Amino acid sequence: MVERRLNEFLIEAGVSPERRSPILEMYKITKRVYQSVTVDFTYESRGMRLGAFEIMHVPGHCPGHVVIRLHNVLFSGDHMLNKTSPHQTPERLTLSTGLEHYLNSLELLRPWSRDISLTLGRHETPITNLEERINTIRSLHMQRLDKVLGFLSEPLTVSEISKRLFNKVKGYDILLALEETGAHVEYLYQSGLLRIENIADLEKSDGLSSIRYRSVEGRHAI
Repeated sequence: MVERRLNEFLIEAGVSPERRSPILEMYKITKRVYQSVTVDFTYESRGMRLGAFEIMHVPGHCPGHVVIRLHNVLFSGDHMLNKTSPHQTPERLTLSTGLEHYLNSLELLRPWSRDISLTLGRHETPITNLEERINTIRSLHMQRLDKVLGFLSEPLTVSEISKRLFNKVKGYDILLALEETGAHVEYLYQSGLLRIENIADLEKSDGLSSIRYRSVEGRHAI
């Protein structure tokens, strides 16, 4: 299902057929590693607590992501990393992902952050000032949104925006760059800051076509 939506996303992003095929193959290779398992219980059924562990659902980076608190220590998985801003994908690919969900989840975590002295992510070194890291990641996304708006004084596809944001990327990073760009374009479009420039052509098309976005005049604040 996600593979079909990803193919549709790549078409609308303006990725050529010869580039789409290897990207989809790379995506399928990683997904073959995993399989579904039977759920024993849900965190909600246990009151978001297991013994001394407190649990918070933080969708965004992935739909079912949780962070786990033990006293003043937080196990953050990929939701919070010390050096890297966790990867974002458009919600149109998978529900409960998308930049809006992620930014909202950062704010959900903020009240906990004031009592946390050590945050252990899935990668990289520990975080010793969680609230400061929340502010830094949020600021990074605001800057990226400003960049995208700046590019879109002229009509561009997601693929064209991605090349400007991330320059030259190779291999699986091509897909990651397209998804990250798509998440930011989706956020801006949902916020009413972008319009579809070639909507007349899209309405005449028999199938999916590349979408060109442009910033809405007079609307620049995020």
